[in-house]
Amino acid sequence: MCYHINSSNLANLENYVFNFVMAWVDMVYGSRQVVSGVWVCDGVRNGKAVGMDVEVEHFEIREVLRCILHTIVFHRALGLVRPKDIDLELFDITYVQCGDIEVEKKIDEKIEQFVSWVEKHPNKKSEICLSFYEVKSKHPSWFTNKIERLDWEQWHINLNVTQHPKLKAHSGKSHHSKIVVDPGESASEERSVRRASLEVSLREVLFQIIKFVNEKKDHVPPITESVIYFPYEIHIPRRTSTESLMDCHFTFANGLENPPTSAIFGQEYLKAKLYKHCKPEDLELAKKLIRPTGLFVEDFANDSLLTEMKFGSVNRVFAVCKEDEVMKEEFQEFMIRKSPPKEVKVIKECGDTVMLSKLKSFAYA
Repeated sequence: MCYHINSSNLANLENYVFNFVMAWVDMVYGSRQVVSGVWVCDGVRNGKAVGMDVEVEHFEIREVLRCILHTIVFHRALGLVRPKDIDLELFDITYVQCGDIEVEKKIDEKIEQFVSWVEKHPNKKSEICLSFYEVKSKHPSWFTNKIERLDWEQWHINLNVTQHPKLKAHSGKSHHSKIVVDPGESASEERSVRRASLEVSLREVLFQIIKFVNEKKDHVPPITESVIYFPYEIHIPRRTSTESLMDCHFTFANGLENPPTSAIFGQEYLKAKLYKHCKPEDLELAKKLIRPTGLFVEDFANDSLLTEMKFGSVNRVFAVCKEDEVMKEEFQEFMIRKSPPKEVKVIKECGDTVMLSKLKSFAYA
């Protein structure tokens, strides 16, 4: 039986994506150990994953994230740092920063990006992830390169952002921004109880962070000389899969509990993504000729399908399309790293269908 999913009926697809991801998490990470809202489980390749759930209002996001992220980075610091005590304005809590301007700048930039994402996606549970990693050399093959990045610890901070309708709050980007709240509402019992509950939760999160760092050390990679911080990245949410799909249709021939088997691009998707840089006549022809295409998920999961003797023996050239709306430039770079081609050509001002929009540039690149 086939199920067709479009923009007017995304609930089933969202459930499928959620269930698929959660099943993958359980398979890869294993069972979780939950302590006071903070869960800990085994990560990929002997790494660790730590998660926490916190409910905040919009104007509390910056302080809560600064407090948690700086606490994690400080307690994972290796070399000499200059500890700096920071008192929160909204809560009776003091946390410690490394006293490093570059670390503060990096964290603040990611927080601002996260806040911007939350504003565009109100009333959604959002996650920001801090990943510590190491870079290792490995034996190269046709499908991989010599360098491999391994995440040995990940911190998943899940924020459920709510906004009370009667609240009047303004929070600037600076660390010393003032919080302005309606005096009448600030004295309400409900707000006081909620604020006290959040402060208790935040204290418990900080305690669990310190406890985890002090107790869990077997997965930490060897320490090299003259290194103050382990390499780390902070990931913020991107568009959800259903938003980026627009009016595309998916067929689940094997049931919704399994991956989709085929897809057909919607006309709005063709116009906004695939044929964005093409002539109108190319777009209209594509609309008339569009057909469902198989996704071959099971086939691509078979490692023996693509071998070094067959596919790896072909000289390949990768054309990077700078304005591709289907495969973003960072994903194209990921593909190049995973399967290094003989050459890489960069074509500017072109999208996914470069063979139509920039034929001469593509042919003579």
